[in-house]
Amino acid sequence: MASLLTGKSAGDRCRWVSFHCSIVILAVCYGAPTVFFAIYEVTVCAFSIDGGFGICKAKIGDMRKRSTSSSPLSASPKVHAGAKETENASEKLKREAEERQRRQKELELKLIEEETAKRVAEEIQKKVTERLNSEKIKLEIGKLLEEGRRKLVGEVEAQLEKEKEAALVEARQREERAQREKEEMERVMEENRRKVEEAQRREALEQERMEVERYRELEELQRQREEALRRKKQQEEEERANQVKLLGKNKSRPKVSFALSFK
Repeated sequence: MASLLTGKSAGDRCRWVSFHCSIVILAVCYGAPTVFFAIYEVTVCAFSIDGGFGICKAKIGDMRKRSTSSSPLSASPKVHAGAKETENASEKLKREAEERQRRQKELELKLIEEETAKRVAEEIQKKVTERLNSEKIKLEIGKLLEEGRRKLVGEVEAQLEKEKEAALVEARQREERAQREKEEMERVMEENRRKVEEAQRREALEQERMEVERYRELEELQRQREEALRRKKQQEEEERANQVKLLGKNKSRPKVSFALSFK
């Protein structure tokens, strides 16, 4: 037993179909009067996108187990063993179905997210294009561009003025530094010149002092020489005067012979 439901979505790109069915598992143990069967309620959703096909949902409902017996007697061990194996197989099928359901759900969510993101992006692009193509937006964009251009020009002019001022300050600082270096050099040269002149002056004074001292020594020698000559001349004159006196006395009295001895 199955029910079928179809539909379309995502701009007719995605077609889907849903159907419900019941699966009946019948187990008969031969040689025993007991019959075991299970009914699974299954709901399947399938989809088709651009020609592709896949299952996005499969739901297994509650299992209904029934057993019939043709005898009021208890079931034999063989019948119970067959029923256990059937139950184990059913549980395995259920787990597999649940795993498929989980995977299909993840795939479904992924496809929905991708499709939603794509549709949102397309809608955003459409809205952006429509607004960009409107005259009001064009005017606003032109106004913003003009304001941006003026702002950029103002910033460039301010930057150039700032760089110009910095260049002037740097040039003035270089000039002041050069002037200070020149003044320092002139001061050093003046100091050196003054030291040289002072050394020359001291040397000249020393030379003059030595010359004056030498001149005084020469004058003293000359004075001593002249003094010696003067004393010698005076002595000679005194000796001559004494001789003259002696000669005058000799003429006025008789001659007396005498002898002078010099040691």
